[in-house]
Amino acid sequence: MIHADHRKWADFIFKFYLNRLFKHHFHAIHLMGPVPQFDKQKPILMLPNHSTWWDGFFFYLLNKNVYKRKMFLMMLEEQLEKNKFFRRLGAFSVNGGSVKELRAFLKYTTAVLNNSIEPVLMCIFPQGELQPWNTRPLKFKRGLELILNIINSKVTLCYLGIKVEFLNEQRPDVFLEISPEIEFDKKNLLLIKNLETSFNLFINQMEKKIVNGERGSVIIQGKKSVNQTFEDFWKKGARL
Repeated sequence: MIHADHRKWADFIFKFYLNRLFKHHFHAIHLMGPVPQFDKQKPILMLPNHSTWWDGFFFYLLNKNVYKRKMFLMMLEEQLEKNKFFRRLGAFSVNGGSVKELRAFLKYTTAVLNNSIEPVLMCIFPQGELQPWNTRPLKFKRGLELILNIINSKVTLCYLGIKVEFLNEQRPDVFLEISPEIEFDKKNLLLIKNLETSFNLFINQMEKKIVNGERGSVIIQGKKSVNQTFEDFWKKGARL
């Protein structure tokens, strides 16, 4: 497997590049609240849904704006092989093609969560693959259960909801929401099924909030879209 290899220079360059990219492609990125304040002494294992190519970047932005921790992001090995720069930001690979590769992934993941000198923020996509937003129910791969059975109890587990939605603008809006800490019992034989159920409930409730007009706080405001430009033009003309 490919391990993360953090470099401050890479992070410095990428955060400015990514902000410009977000402003160009999205109308706004919203963080819906309340935002949980987790124990600063405990590592965080965050489980997002995975329905867009952008999801890893949204996680990176969220960490920069909220938790500001050393981050670790799971990527498929074939993708990380093509984009090794992301190692410098905290990406590491998973390859479920063999028992040996899976063991290496589990060993590395649990070592980071259990033994890090500083509390980290790790992102693992429990679905294991990209799926459309409206896929229900969302199913978790078994690798997550293996990780949860190995890590010690001093890890904060939470969900991250990600939804990209076209509303009244040319460019889409992005909605992010972090769940409260998820309690889990490693002795529970229905662990993954229970997590799947609560995760699907969390995602569905998030969607209802968006439909009902909740927008949260804007953490990135995009450039003015074409429709806004025309509206401003006609308003200005009407005043002349």
